[in-house]
Amino acid sequence: DGRPVPIGKKLKTLSSTSRSSGEDKENSTLGSSNVPDTIKANELGEESSRTVRLPPIFVENVHRGSRDGPVDKESGTVPILFVAMRSCVPREPVLQASKNNSLILIIHERACSKYQETSSHGSALIVLDIELFLNLPDLITISKAFPSPSSLSPERRTFEIWCIQRWFVVREVAELQNLNAFMYLDSDVLLYENSKSLHSALHVLGLWQSDEPSIACADRRGHTSLWNRPGISLFCEYLLNNWATMPIATNDQWLLRVFSMELQHKGICWVRGMHCNNVSLHVIDLPIDPLDNARVANLSELVDHSFRSNLSRLLEKGAHPLVANLNIRILDNWSGYEVMNLSRIPVGDLDLDAPISTVFWCKGLPYFYFLETEEFVRSMTIHLQGPMKNHLWSYAKDVAFDCVCTSISCEKSVSLEKYRARMAVVDPSQASAMDSFCKPWSTLPDQTSPPLSTAVEP
Repeated sequence: DGRPVPIGKKLKTLSSTSRSSGEDKENSTLGSSNVPDTIKANELGEESSRTVRLPPIFVENVHRGSRDGPVDKESGTVPILFVAMRSCVPREPVLQASKNNSLILIIHERACSKYQETSSHGSALIVLDIELFLNLPDLITISKAFPSPSSLSPERRTFEIWCIQRWFVVREVAELQNLNAFMYLDSDVLLYENSKSLHSALHVLGLWQSDEPSIACADRRGHTSLWNRPGISLFCEYLLNNWATMPIATNDQWLLRVFSMELQHKGICWVRGMHCNNVSLHVIDLPIDPLDNARVANLSELVDHSFRSNLSRLLEKGAHPLVANLNIRILDNWSGYEVMNLSRIPVGDLDLDAPISTVFWCKGLPYFYFLETEEFVRSMTIHLQGPMKNHLWSYAKDVAFDCVCTSISCEKSVSLEKYRARMAVVDPSQASAMDSFCKPWSTLPDQTSPPLSTAVEP
C-alpha cells in the first residue's frame, strides 16, 4: 500500500505457503525436526478420508524459528497464532507481535499477501494455507449444527460459524506441531508483550499447569488468549459434545466464557462423561483494568476486588499495573480510562459520540490513565474494533518519543511535558501521577526501528 514497513530492513525469508494438496516436492524431508507432520482428523462417526498433512517446509521453519527453545518444551518458544477462515490477516498485528516474539504462525487464504520477511528483531513469520483444514469433519459438524434464527442474516450466520470453526484449526495446528503453549490473537489485536514472559509469570505464580487444561484470556474471551494443548482440546470437545448437541446462535467469545465458568463449576467430566480423569480446568481471567478479576472458582462466587487487583500488579515488573487488553471501539460509552476530549467524530457516513481512550506512549509502550484508582497502567494489547480497525497502522507504528495521542488515529500527539502542564490546571492528581509515570520497562528490548513521521506539538 506504499506505506513504510516499521520493522526495519528485510532479512532472510522464513515464510512458507502450502499447496492445497499439502505436498512440497522441494522439501520432502523434515530435516532435523522430529515433530510429527500428520494427524488423522476425528471422524465423529462420519466417513472421511481427510488427513491434515503440514508441508514439510512449514514444519522445518517452525523448528528453525523457535529460537527461544523447542515449541514442545515447557521452557521453550510460545508462538503467536493468527487464523482467518475466509479472509486475510492484516500486516499490522503480525508485525507488531513480531517485535517482541520469536515465532508468528499465520493461517489464512493462500491468495493473501505473503509475509516474506523476518522482523528486525529476528522473528520468524510463517504462513500456512487455511485450505488444508476446511474439509475437517469437525468443521462440517459445526456448520451443520449452527442454528438459523430469523434474527440472524445469512452473512452474519456464516461469520459466526467461521469464528467457532477457527478453534478447531487452532487445535489441529497445536496438535500437529506438539505445541506446549501458544498465544492466539484476533486479527485486530496489537500485542506489545512477550508471550513467553507472560507464560512464565503465570507459571511462577502457580496459576498455570502444563499437564492440565490451562487457559489465560482477557475477560474470558478468546481474542487475546494463552493456551496449552489440553486446554484447546477440551474447549473443542465442549463445542462438539455439549454445544453442538443443543446449539444456540451465539458467538464463540460468549461460548468460551460459558465453557470456562461451567467447567470450573461442574468439572471436566461434565464434558467427557462419567469415565474420565476429572482433572481441574485452570482459567486465568487476565485483568482488563486494575480492579478486574483474576479467576472465578464457580458461578456464585462473590467479587473480591482486593484479590482481583493483585494479578494486575503481580504481572508487571515495573512501576505500574499491567492490564491484558484495552478495547478501543467507537461505540464504547465508558472504558474506565481517560478519554480524549472529543464530542462527535464522523466515521464514514456516521456521526457518533466517540469517547476514545487516551494513549500515553512511554518507551514505545502504550499506557492508559485509570480514573478509579488515579494511576497509569500499561496495556499488554490494544484491541481496535469496528471502525477503529482502520487505524491499526497508527497504533502499531514505532513511537520513538514519549508523547500523548490527541487524535482518533493517534497521528497527532503532544509531548508528555506539555500534557502534564495542561493537567496541572484541570486535574492536579493526574499531573502528579505523570511525574513518575514514564519509566523504562525492564523486560522488553529497546525499540530500535526507525520512527514513522507523526505530528507532535513541541
